[in-house]
Amino acid sequence: MIISIDPSDTIHAWAALEGTVDRPVLSAFGLDFSVDRMAGKAIPGIYNKPDFIAIEMVACYGMAAGAHLFDTCVHIGGLINDIEKGLMIETKRITRPEVKRLVCGQTKAKDANVRAAIIDRFGGPRATMKGGQLYKVSKDVWAAIAVGLAAMDPDVKWYVPAHLRVKE
Repeated sequence: MIISIDPSDTIHAWAALEGTVDRPVLSAFGLDFSVDRMAGKAIPGIYNKPDFIAIEMVACYGMAAGAHLFDTCVHIGGLINDIEKGLMIETKRITRPEVKRLVCGQTKAKDANVRAAIIDRFGGPRATMKGGQLYKVSKDVWAAIAVGLAAMDPDVKWYVPAHLRVKE
């Protein structure tokens, strides 16, 4: 099982996924990831310690950046620290273009394309209806699920922090 997070400067959407990239199983999801809640195991649907936690990482997209983005960066750093030191779970980072590449097959995909690809991966429109795995999924949880699907892909290229990159 992996947990994937779409971070923000306020709340963090998350999804717990099991299975394979071709046959994923959504165990639980929410708009309120909390290290404290996870430490207390108060999250319904999560019964085992995840193999790792995948977090969407901010990257340069060639656009102007505002305070919201920088605050999100601070929250990502805090999440990584709290998860790795407090929960003793490995974190891995992945950028949005990499998520789009793995989920949709192209980096220029829009959010609607990502959502459609997720629905297809979970068996089509029935998955969003009552009783389906994606029933009640909304807002940023779609992005968290996309991060999880990308993290399950064997071809994933994880984000490597600058200080760990090999100099050529």
